[in-house]
Amino acid sequence: MTLPSLVAAVLGLATATAAAQPAINIGDTTAPPRHAVWLAVPSIDGSAGAELGGERGIAPRTGVVVALSARQTAAGDYDALRLGVAGEYRWYWRGRARWSQIDGLDRVGWFVGGRIDVATSRLSMGERHVGSTLVAGARGELGYRLTPWRGLAITGLVGLGGAIERDAAGRLPMQRNAVLGLGLDVGWMF
Repeated sequence: MTLPSLVAAVLGLATATAAAQPAINIGDTTAPPRHAVWLAVPSIDGSAGAELGGERGIAPRTGVVVALSARQTAAGDYDALRLGVAGEYRWYWRGRARWSQIDGLDRVGWFVGGRIDVATSRLSMGERHVGSTLVAGARGELGYRLTPWRGLAITGLVGLGGAIERDAAGRLPMQRNAVLGLGLDVGWMF
């Protein structure tokens, strides 16, 4: 599957389910939360970084995710900062979890998702600018969310996909890389 066809599939699913969005009764305090926000620290290789994400429930058992990230991607004599944005569509299989404390919440338990990432990196050596890269990637994800206490949400996931990295100046050839994503997010549902 190519990146443009994956983008079209994710946008098509999000558009189709948005039409089925149920009405919200503002005065109903027993309605389950429709939003989630979290902070993730995507750093298993010693690099520093953070991702701030948010999810909105758009239909029963579905959600759309938007995430912003910043990450240090070089070490030693080099410095590099990668800034990125991501969009994701999630479908929750059964809409319930064993350790969920929020009645009626349907965005818990097992889910599958499609994620698209776009980022840019700036590489420098001391004060000298070495170069910049543009990155586009996509991956499929499998995860599990539970809400063990009030609105606390814990989400673990694994993803597999690919990324294309290009030199912004066009001096270096394009690189294709396989991507394995592992995540553990802690956030709040409201």
